[in-house]
This record gives sequence, structure tokens and C-alpha cells, in this order.
Amino acid sequence: MYASGTRIGSLPDWYLIERETEKTIEKLNSARELDYYINNADENIRRLAVLRLKKLGLKESGEMLREIMDDPVESHANKYLAAWALKSLLAGSDNDFMLNTRYLANFTGHENYEELFPVILENDNRDIGFKFSSSPCYTAFNIDDEDSVLEKDIFFSSDFDFWQWISNVVSSLKANVKNYPVRVMKTLYAGALKLLQCVKTAAVKLYTKKTDKAPKTHEKAISKRKEKKHDNSAQLPYLSERTGNRLEARPDGSRSSYRRDHLYDYNRLRNEIYRRPGFVYCVKKGVFQLLFFLFYPIRLVRRKKFAALCILLSIYVFFAYFSYGRSITIKYAGFDLQEVQSRFLEKAGALYRQALSDINRLTGMDEWNAVRDSKQAANDILRTSNTNIKQDNGSKEISTFTVFARDGLNIRIAPDPSSDRIGSKALPYGTRVTFISSALNESTGVEWFYVEAEDGRFGWVSSKYLKKDEVK
Repeated sequence: MYASGTRIGSLPDWYLIERETEKTIEKLNSARELDYYINNADENIRRLAVLRLKKLGLKESGEMLREIMDDPVESHANKYLAAWALKSLLAGSDNDFMLNTRYLANFTGHENYEELFPVILENDNRDIGFKFSSSPCYTAFNIDDEDSVLEKDIFFSSDFDFWQWISNVVSSLKANVKNYPVRVMKTLYAGALKLLQCVKTAAVKLYTKKTDKAPKTHEKAISKRKEKKHDNSAQLPYLSERTGNRLEARPDGSRSSYRRDHLYDYNRLRNEIYRRPGFVYCVKKGVFQLLFFLFYPIRLVRRKKFAALCILLSIYVFFAYFSYGRSITIKYAGFDLQEVQSRFLEKAGALYRQALSDINRLTGMDEWNAVRDSKQAANDILRTSNTNIKQDNGSKEISTFTVFARDGLNIRIAPDPSSDRIGSKALPYGTRVTFISSALNESTGVEWFYVEAEDGRFGWVSSKYLKKDEVK
């Protein structure tokens, strides 16, 4: 009997061609040199060229990858691969907004080739079998109809050498057979010691429970009985000549009745102590022990709060900030604690800011804050600017303007229509404002006035929607 093996006689032609082509493609360093392989008729060669473009990362290769994605006769796998390469090429730039294709939406540009195309190894070994040159069973089948004999050899192919495995097992057993008796004796001795220790512990616990467990009701009954006997024995005392103990006497003066009563009480008390607990009691006890075991960590945390907090904090720091702990968390839990922590803090901060904004809006604090900020800005401008309108006599004049915008006029923090507004309400039509300073927006050529509104807000408004009041 022998085991038949497996060997490769020769590699396929397509594999040899692709292997040699890959060696040639790896030597090319420009998109122009790879153009021939991009337009090759073989799908696998085109795939190798796309991978080389991805590895080089050249900007001029973007148009070639885009043509591959737009090619209607190209395979889906190569389009998918070209989209990944193009997304990786454009990662970190704003040039991909012009590419309208559904393939790019599947990538972020930071994936690895192994993540997108995992390698799956399959075991193609044949089933275990053996070849028998002469079969152990009778393989000659007599065919009566044809009066002939068919001899057939049974053949099983296998890569597994059964007799070699048997010889290895026997040799390992022979090498370790000397140590087996010693190891078996040590194991039996250790097991016997553990068993005796468990039996001793159980016996001690059982004895202490049974001797210490005396029902209080029976103790009271026995004490009352003794008191009653003591009152009866006060009329007819009897002293034992041998022991000198004082015995309770019965009305008939017999000691046998005294011993019989005490023996009855003793047996009754012993039966109560040694009585087996019922099924309900055992179930309750088991449930309580299970709950105690489950809630013991909580009890330990409550008793050792500081130590438990330190342990939990140390575990969190290990799994969140140490490389080995982070690798364990990512491998078995599928997430990174640092990323989860950052996302949680961002969401918590956003919720806090949203809640604070809602509270300010409901209580009117945002308007008060806008007025306060605008007043502070106005004071700064007054200290650094002297652009107030003056009369001919040299005295300062307080100029006022009227808003004539039908939809209202917004007050902004800067002389720019794209700047933020001060407050949520616009100045209604016909509102008067007090002029403080002016500025010219160079981009639009419109003059802006820094004014004070009637509600106390300070800010910039466009002069196109203001009309100067006449001085009376």
C-alpha cells in the first residue's frame, strides 16, 4: 500500500503571460508608457496597469482612469478598481466634485488593496484515499451470464501517509512512556488530597450548622417545662446519694418517669435540629446565593469606590491610549475608543451649544448680548475715530437717519453684506438711527454707516437704505 501525492506538471500559459507582463509593468514609471497596457485586450493585463497607475500616483493618470470608468465594455471589477485609484489620487483635494459617477461614492481614498479585494485561500487537496495493489477483500466478481471473471483493483488517491502517522504516534508514546507512571501517581495523589480537603470542609460546616442551629421556640418550651418541674419538685425533693445532683421528683416518687421525660425532650430537640430542609427552603437558598454571586461586584464597588474607580480608569486608559490595547479593541470590538470619545465629545459640545442657544433665545439673552457687544464696539470706534459730522461753527452735530427699506434693514457686525447679523430682528421701516461713523466697502463701492438703533444695538448698516433727517 502507498499514498499517492499531488504535483504540478506545468503552469498554465495565461498565468505565465500575466506574470511576465507584471514584471514589465512594474518597470514603467509614466502614464504614457502604461497607455498600451491600459488599452490591452486582456482584462487582467488592464487590471495590472490600473494598479501600477495607483502605485505611481501621477496627476496625468486621472484622465485615463476616468476613461476606464466611462467605458461601457469595461468589466465591473476594473471600473471598481479604477474608481478606487482615482479617489485615492484626488484624496485631500477639491477636484472630485466634477466627477459624477456612482463608483466614487463607494470609497474615501484611504482604503488598502487588501481591504477591498481580500485573498481567500481554498484547500483543493483531494480526499484521503489509498491504493491497494492487491485488495484485502475479494475483488473478483463472477458474472454468470457471461461466464467470465472480472478482477478489479481498488484505487484511492491521497496526500496523507497513514503509516507514517502511526509510526510518529508510536515513537512519541515510546519517548514519553517512562514519565507516564510518575505523572499519573502525582495526579492521583493531588486529586486525593483535594477530595479529602473538600470532604473535611463540608463535614466541619455541616456539623457547626447542625449544632448551632437550635430553634428558639423549642428552647422556650424546654425552659418553661423546666420551670414547671422545678416548682413541683420544691414540695417533694430528692437527693441522689451517688451524684449529689438535685433531681425532680414525680408525685409517685419514681426516677424512671423523670428519665423518660428528659429522654423524650432530648429526642424531640435532636429531631428538630437534624431535620432535613424542605424543597422550598432549598430553592430559596439557591436563588439567594445566585443573586449574591451576581451582585457581588456591585457590592464590592460600593465598599471600595476609590479602588474600583482607579481600576476602571486604568483599564480605559490601557484600551484607549496604549497601542497594544487599541489593537485588541479594534480587532475584537471593531471600534477605536479614541474615535468614539472624540465623537461623543463633539456631540456633547454640539448639544450643549444648542441648548445654550435655545435658552438665550427664549430668555432674550441673545439680544442683550448683541447690544452689549455692539456698545463695546461703538466705544472702541469712538476712541479711535473722529468722523462725526460737524457744523460750520465747529460744534459736533448728532445726525439721525431714517430706514426706508420696506422689508427692514439688518444690523451687521462689519461693513460687509456677508457678515453676521446683530440680533435676530431687523430694523423695521421708519426706524430712526443715530450716526456714529462711516466706512467704504472697497469690493462693492457702497458706503456703510456705524449707527446706534433705538433698541440700543450698535452696528453697521448700508447707506443705500437710509435717509438723512432734516435738521430743524
